[in-house]
Amino acid sequence: MQQELKSEDEIIQELMILFEVEGDRIGIGDDAAVLEYHQLLSVDAMVEGVHFLKEKASWDDVAYKLFAGSASDMAAMGGYVTGYLLSLGMPYDWHNDDLRIFIQGIKEFIHEFPADLLGGDIVRSKEFFGSVTVLGKTFTQPWLRTAAKPGDFIYVTGTLGDSQLYLQHELRKNILPMKDLTYFKQRHYRPIPRIDWAQEINKKYRVHAAMDISDGLIEDLSKLCRLSGVNFYVDANLLPLSTAFIGEENISEHKVFYQHNALIGGEDYELIIITDEIMDEDTLLDQGVKITRIGRILTEEETSIVLWNNKRHTSNEFQGYRHS
Repeated sequence: MQQELKSEDEIIQELMILFEVEGDRIGIGDDAAVLEYHQLLSVDAMVEGVHFLKEKASWDDVAYKLFAGSASDMAAMGGYVTGYLLSLGMPYDWHNDDLRIFIQGIKEFIHEFPADLLGGDIVRSKEFFGSVTVLGKTFTQPWLRTAAKPGDFIYVTGTLGDSQLYLQHELRKNILPMKDLTYFKQRHYRPIPRIDWAQEINKKYRVHAAMDISDGLIEDLSKLCRLSGVNFYVDANLLPLSTAFIGEENISEHKVFYQHNALIGGEDYELIIITDEIMDEDTLLDQGVKITRIGRILTEEETSIVLWNNKRHTSNEFQGYRHS
């Protein structure tokens, strides 16, 4: 009997050991590779049936989300985008209109987050797949996942769990009231990579470590802490929720559910920021984004704890989304 295929995180751990990068370069393990002179390089992919359902999504939204998820890796390193490469597997049942709509999504994203589309490759495929390679740079030392220290504060940008709420609505699972469904659809299909916001944070604060949230807050924070050799404490009562769009009355009635959703929900592409400084939570408020302190970094000897539903839980009770 064959063993079950390893998880994405297990595969990455194995590749890190097998293909260790020498010198000043930083390879597998962070949101992007670091080359010479603060140059960044990252690649991200979307596959039909894994990242989206064809019957639920429009092709312009798929294109936008593909590029947004890729650009978010640059924000997670404290950097900005300088160019894109696209590899596209076009389904055999695509027509010219499908291609036109997909390209429109790319145009809309690059209009909002300007950088050159430098090239790539196009093939035909049984099902859609897309892969975007992102080139980027940082003005300062890039943020890594390996430098969180005991006593550091854990902050997040924006609100958490929004993408997951809309996904549950699409799949007709755990449907709870939402006042503005359009807002959550936008958050799911057209997430905003926090590139400009990362630059502002970089100017004002000393960031020890960072990561974007693609697989869920606790899942991704656990990865960061494992690489830094530390653990964490998170208080679910502090998690930022989209209260105005969910509704105050819904939050109060189903608070435990919405908090759990924020702990495990993936693809928000908000940033986890680890710093030893007290950040002004209104630093980015003029740009419509709040920063929220949600916990602390603990020593490796301590156990990672999540305070949720008036109980202390271990982090392995909160499995996020797995893309493999």
